[in-house]
Amino acid sequence: MISIHPSAGSTSCIRFHNETNPSQDTTELCRVPLNYDNFINLSQVPGLMSLKAYISSGYDDNQDAHILVCVFSAGPCLTVWSKDKQKDLELIEVRVFDETCNNCVLKLWEDKVSSAKSWVANQTILLITNPILKHSIRNNGLVELGIGSSSMVEVDPDFPDADWLRHMAAARTRKESVHIPFPVDIWDVDAAIHGPGRTLYTLADIDEYVREVPEVVFTGKLNLLITGVSIVEQCRKRQLCCFEW
Repeated sequence: MISIHPSAGSTSCIRFHNETNPSQDTTELCRVPLNYDNFINLSQVPGLMSLKAYISSGYDDNQDAHILVCVFSAGPCLTVWSKDKQKDLELIEVRVFDETCNNCVLKLWEDKVSSAKSWVANQTILLITNPILKHSIRNNGLVELGIGSSSMVEVDPDFPDADWLRHMAAARTRKESVHIPFPVDIWDVDAAIHGPGRTLYTLADIDEYVREVPEVVFTGKLNLLITGVSIVEQCRKRQLCCFEW
């Protein structure tokens, strides 16, 4: 780190860029990671390791470790009582992943919470220097990461490894999509959606057909998003169903 003491008679100064206009050439301003030489082909960030390697042993002997992760999801902003500071603290937990590990949560406290609110799932890339690893594992199997006084988080860094991880996350999102396309050899897609004998129904359509002609049996598809389910309750009622397309 370089100490800068701006003053009226000094040539050194600090310029703050609060926002960048996407229509201008400032979207990639100050995005190149520190200690990265973008003039050398196939250059790598010194000390960069995978998330799995860092969790396994990287934190033991590497005082300048870097991990490159993608945001999977950001939880709600919580208020937690701190016994040490005797006051309420704001907390947000961000699930992160890379190609080797997807069971990590990054905990951000107080003034760092506002930064996470602008992060986009499966798009925002974080380059974290010297993260803090909590050795204990939660009951749900998640490993906790934190930010300390010597840590640094670079958001959406501009270098090839970050681009690769972003493309990998996008491909993973498409692969895990809840939408299954119509089998073209069985149904006419256009007729199934817009035709008189529709195959793609809404819940309102199903309710209407069942009430009007309950004796008629019909087959179709529903494009739904399940927001919550009690697996234990459904198991006790013997109402669970598992299938693969």
